[in-house]
Amino acid sequence: MFLGWLIMLEIYHQYSLAIELLNRRARVSIIHRETGIPKELLRKTYNELHGCSPSRGAVKYSTQGLTRNNKSYKEVTLFAVCFAKVDSISQESCIKKIIQAFDIYKQIIPTGQLSFSAAWVIAKDIALRAIELRPCNHCGAPVLLNARENGIDRCGVCRTKFNQ
Repeated sequence: MFLGWLIMLEIYHQYSLAIELLNRRARVSIIHRETGIPKELLRKTYNELHGCSPSRGAVKYSTQGLTRNNKSYKEVTLFAVCFAKVDSISQESCIKKIIQAFDIYKQIIPTGQLSFSAAWVIAKDIALRAIELRPCNHCGAPVLLNARENGIDRCGVCRTKFNQ
């Protein structure tokens, strides 16, 4: 009987997480990956919740695809700073840290263009150490290394080229 309660509690946590992610308009593929809930059920719930179908197509699986211009690079860097801070103080799971960091990002820039799905990609790249935050040698602002397709790491504030 105790095992049955544990299973029900785990299912409750999965569905609760799915609702949190659906409210942030995460891609169905990401929600499915994080919760294991069938994609069809997630698509139907997304449609009922938002009154439109979820986005189709592949998720960009690299931060480099999200930093094509300076404005987007700065927003990606801001989210990375939020995630790094949450990661340093929270004992929650990675997905919960991403949710917390995304909510902080949205509080700072309510009109920011970064989607939750993009934030998920950035957090995964940080966890894999594909990208890295370092202070600028000139002004001290956070610089996101290895996040640009052109391979040039510049500070988003003072535009100084970063030397590793």
